Amino acid sequence: VLFRSLASELLAAGSAEACVDLGLKQPPKAGDGPPAADYLSVVADCAEKLPDADPRKKQAREAAVKVLSGVVHDPRSPLSADDRADAMRMLRELYLALGDTTAAHGIAEEAVKLLDDAANHAPTPAYAATFNMHRVDAYTYLGRGEALIPALEANVAALPGEYDPA
Repeated sequence: VLFRSLASELLAAGSAEACVDLGLKQPPKAGDGPPAADYLSVVADCAEKLPDADPRKKQAREAAVKVLSGVVHDPRSPLSADDRADAMRMLRELYLALGDTTAAHGIAEEAVKLLDDAANHAPTPAYAATFNMHRVDAYTYLGRGEALIPALEANVAALPGEYDPA
């Protein structure tokens, strides 16, 4: 949490280089779970501000992929399904930034399976709705957004009193 806060302050101050250097010198570990993902998200945002020719940009992305992949794929990682899906989205974006469309597609497929399972086993329609935005994101990325419409419509129908059920 301390390094995430420091990285956020560096980013806000316009010190993307210092933020990336911090991320490369003080990388989180996969076992750090959600705080690792949050920290890496900030460092990745900082890396985006570096010139493409700066080797630290690629180094920061690769380091983030390594840790985020560990966080996402560790069954002991204390992530809720929507937090894990958010980390998967970050991982997908990093893969795309590194030019690895195959890995990006693969992690999106994993996210669809995770989120569909979570929504299908949710104890209430309202709880199932918490996965809708992540599901839309993953399905849309895969070019299958229309396939999700029946499930979203069913969820909306199950929540007639909600003004924004999906």
